[in-house]
Amino acid sequence: EEVLLHGNGVPPLDTPLAGRPVVVVADHPDLDRLLGDLAGFLREQRPAIIAVGSAAKRLTKKQVRHAVVVLGPDTDSYPEPKVLTSAAEVVLAPGASASENATELLDRIGVQPKRFESALAPEDAALLVAYAQHPSLVVGAGLSTTLTDFLEDQRPGLAGTYLTRLALGPTLIDASAVRAGLLAAHRPN
Repeated sequence: EEVLLHGNGVPPLDTPLAGRPVVVVADHPDLDRLLGDLAGFLREQRPAIIAVGSAAKRLTKKQVRHAVVVLGPDTDSYPEPKVLTSAAEVVLAPGASASENATELLDRIGVQPKRFESALAPEDAALLVAYAQHPSLVVGAGLSTTLTDFLEDQRPGLAGTYLTRLALGPTLIDASAVRAGLLAAHRPN
């Protein structure tokens, strides 16, 4: 309740997000297509980008600059050190259960992460980190969005995912909605 309703424990970022659009990008099999769908939005709006785990590596390969990387305790999903050191900020979530390996790895490469003491999945933590900074809009790319996604997803912490989406409410939209909106805006009358 304290995290979801009041933002307690969510680390403040140095990256300015207030009043700006933010895109939270998670690794997903269709991420390349989603990024293609967002190309016009990225070019026109210049949103801040928060990458979750290995999505940072894929964004780097696509030459999409991310400002913040949110990592979970599983070091197997981490991008290579040069991707992490090029980010303006790194958030380690869930900080409360961060493994010694994660902390040692980040220390070894000279990254001082901000800790998010929560049991939320890294994707959900990234959404809350963005939302706590008062952005104008949060676009989710590669996140679970449909009822089928939620029903098929058997990972622990799914209740936190539901509650996070409810907390963000109308501030959160899916990448596919951005493309649909851009297409509608450019359609001749």
